[in-house]
Amino acid sequence: MKLTFLSKTVRTLGLMTLLSVMVGTSVQQSVQAQTQSTADFLEQSKACDRAMKEDGEEMDGGYFFDDFKGLNLTDQQKKAYEVLDAQAEAKRAEIYKGSISVADPAAILSFSSSPGVSVPPDVQAAIQEALNSNPKMDQEAALNQKFGKYGRFIGSYITYFTPEQETQLSQIGKDFYSQVQDLMTPEQQPQYSKNLAARLRINAACDVKGPISSYPALGQISDTIPTKK
Repeated sequence: MKLTFLSKTVRTLGLMTLLSVMVGTSVQQSVQAQTQSTADFLEQSKACDRAMKEDGEEMDGGYFFDDFKGLNLTDQQKKAYEVLDAQAEAKRAEIYKGSISVADPAAILSFSSSPGVSVPPDVQAAIQEALNSNPKMDQEAALNQKFGKYGRFIGSYITYFTPEQETQLSQIGKDFYSQVQDLMTPEQQPQYSKNLAARLRINAACDVKGPISSYPALGQISDTIPTKK
């Protein structure tokens, strides 16, 4: 979870940053058995929107949630928070290393230009033509070999966690919020407790259930979807 003191949003792995995990081809049934159905995903999206509207604040056409609403944190508290946040992220990163990431065969590739590289008009046209064909992950290597001088075609990976890893990630979150609450003064505690309750409601509505999709891969890349035990 990465928050700033200017705009604190839902957790990094929440629905707001989730790429579609719906897949097709030969592994469709296997993956869908371990991920949310389209109907479940849409229902959770609606629940997340409701939670953000109920507890969040509207800004620039969207909603955000400030974990420290109504609180004036000292510089010392802000620094201590950043330390706790970095520690929690490092712990999550260690768990991610042990997870399994499988290329999403249904993911449509996008193109990311290399900074500072000029792309000739004819190459731009060729790249756009490739994008118009809705290329999938099995075309990533060939397209990057052809256009790698100008940028990269990228897709997404579905990352799977074991029940033990999911428990560990959950505990990291619980410990983090507890540690942050300990930073509050007695005078700040009532307001932060109110904010935390809202934060947990948003997390419950918005956090991804099951495997998550991301780029780059969070865990060890594999061609095989792990079997649930």
